Amino acid sequence: MPDTATMKFNHAQSFQPLIPASVLAPPDMIVVGHAGFTAINRNIYAALVALGWRLELVIPQYLPGLDSRQADPKRVEDPPIHWVQVKGKTNQRFWSFEGLQTILEIRKPRAIYLEGDPASVLAIHLARWARRNEVPLLCYTIENRAVPHNSWVNW
Repeated sequence: MPDTATMKFNHAQSFQPLIPASVLAPPDMIVVGHAGFTAINRNIYAALVALGWRLELVIPQYLPGLDSRQADPKRVEDPPIHWVQVKGKTNQRFWSFEGLQTILEIRKPRAIYLEGDPASVLAIHLARWARRNEVPLLCYTIENRAVPHNSWVNW
C-alpha cells in the first residue's frame, strides 16, 4: 500500500480510500438513506468495506407507514451503522433524520452519499453541512426520470 501521508484526494480521479479501515479514523464516506433498512441493500457497502473503504451508514430504525417494522439487524459484514429516527410523515421528501448533524460533526466524513431524492429536506440539510465543511455530496435517485420508463431499451 502506498504511503498514506503522500496521498491526496483528487476530484478528477476515482474516489479511493486514503488509509485502511479504522474505527478511529474519519470515514471516507457516510451513506445516508433508507435503502439500508433492508439488509440486502447493504451488500454493496459490505463489498466496499472488504476492499478497504471506511464507510458508515445512517439508517432509520423504523420507517413511517410500515406498521413500525424494525430495520433488518446489522450483519457482521456490514459497515458501522448509526441508527436514527425519521422526523416526518410518509412523504420521504419531507423527512429528516434525528441526530444526523451530530453524527456528521463527530465523524467528519470525507464525502457524503445520499441514497435518496436530491429534491428533499434531507438533501438540503446535507448540502448545507457539506458546503460548510467543504466535502462532496453525492445523490442517487431514479425516482424522477425525464424519459418514459420503456425508452431505456432503445439506448
